[in-house]
Amino acid sequence: LPPELRPPERRRPLGFIMRPLRRASAAADLLARLVITARERGRAPPAPDLFPKTLPHSSDFCAFAFWSRTEAPAIQEEAVRVALDELSGIADLCTARGITLAVIAIPYREQVYVQAEQGESYDLRRPQQWVTAFCESRGIPLLDLYPLFRAEVRARPTRLYLEHDPHFNNEGHALAGRLLAPFARSLCGGKGASAGDKPVDGIPAGP
Repeated sequence: LPPELRPPERRRPLGFIMRPLRRASAAADLLARLVITARERGRAPPAPDLFPKTLPHSSDFCAFAFWSRTEAPAIQEEAVRVALDELSGIADLCTARGITLAVIAIPYREQVYVQAEQGESYDLRRPQQWVTAFCESRGIPLLDLYPLFRAEVRARPTRLYLEHDPHFNNEGHALAGRLLAPFARSLCGGKGASAGDKPVDGIPAGP
């Protein structure tokens, strides 16, 4: 990467150290899960700044916000081409083996919470537009969680991502599961248990 697109040097988070320990030790994994759960349960209600007005500009190739930039260096377009070529190879492999491929587009945190979907130098929907165009051209079923997650947090303001971590918290996983279930059933011709039949691990059924 050109120096101007490299991520800034930063201290590695504790999760970077704990991840291999969690894979190697069931006790370490259980301890980490308990700590994460305790943090989430003790979290204060959403602060007023849960919904920032605009997306901060980012020149960091490894930052999620970089991929929503509308005026980006050529390497962005080249990286997208490489990624879609890889996805195309997966689609070809599935087709050759009679496997139904489906794609789930997961939004990053700022896509869900930033108020203005478009700004002077960004469009929050840009990453999903690439994936949507590809899936439509190949006839691949796509579930785009971007508009669904945005609608959910505006109807019921809540945090769906871990603090200082790009992954879902328990609320985010629960919401994704509720949205994924009917999509998965549709791929199976409507077969399978209904989401309202029985909650799984305490996750409420239904939208």
